[in-house]
Amino acid sequence: MIARSRAVQILMSLAIILVVNIASDTAEADGGRVHYTQLTSAEYNNIFHTLVPQGYRVTYARGYNFHGQARYDVEMQQMGGPRWVTYHGMSDCKFREKSTCYFQSGYQMTQHSAYRVNGRLLHLAIWVQR
Repeated sequence: MIARSRAVQILMSLAIILVVNIASDTAEADGGRVHYTQLTSAEYNNIFHTLVPQGYRVTYARGYNFHGQARYDVEMQQMGGPRWVTYHGMSDCKFREKSTCYFQSGYQMTQHSAYRVNGRLLHLAIWVQR
């Protein structure tokens, strides 16, 4: 069973790499817009750190519970604009802390998603500089 679990992990890692490569190709053909669904936190981070350096911004994101695990849908578009930040998987306390900090720094929250996973309330938010 352990060997099978490891094999599944390896296949999923390869699938993530494939999805990122396909999405990057698709983004160019689709006006610089990509959309992903049911991402784990690690997959979200991987895609984020791959596409943001290429000029992509998160234009839509939501977090939700999928069979007891946090999952994310995200849309990114290649475009310019004001400074922005996004965090996902934040606790209530961390969300309040970030919201206060960014508001005081001149940012406006443009998206917020609250979701409960295993009884724990989590948040995803995007702030854009005003």
